[in-house]
Amino acid sequence: MKRHFFIILILCHFGLSVGCRKFCKDMELSVKRNAYSGTLKTDGYYFEAADDTSKYSEIFFLYRNGILQGGYSELVEKAETGTITIDNVQRKQIKYYWGAFNIDASELQIESWLPLYAGCLRTKLRKGRVLDDTTFLITKVVLFERKGKVSSEFDVSDTFHFHATLQKPDSTNDFIK
Repeated sequence: MKRHFFIILILCHFGLSVGCRKFCKDMELSVKRNAYSGTLKTDGYYFEAADDTSKYSEIFFLYRNGILQGGYSELVEKAETGTITIDNVQRKQIKYYWGAFNIDASELQIESWLPLYAGCLRTKLRKGRVLDDTTFLITKVVLFERKGKVSSEFDVSDTFHFHATLQKPDSTNDFIK
């Protein structure tokens, strides 16, 4: 009996969570995409430098049109050797794999949507600086709630390195115009 009650409770929670998407709207990105013509390389991807605590590295593809694709993880070994999985078909249809970036002088801002269990998508803003044409450093992360209210903000020190690749996903998507 307890098991049936638990299953019914989970199904009700899932139904309500999915239904709530009808009543809210995904947050808009505050970082607007602009054409980028600076020296930071864009003919490949950026991966987060490995540390001793993680086997995974976050990946970003930056495009000259100011769009980014990324926010997903790959094994550090694959990221460093250029053997990451490039699945543009599936990722092209998922909003939280997309975002926009701006670089003003050496100041970098990257904003994307956050994947959520249910409900509307919030945004995550990363701030940092470009160190050279193949490296950038993220120093601050800001998470937003509804209506642009900051839910949390914290300092980080995440270094991303460039890896050239001949195969790069197309930046065309339905989410950023």
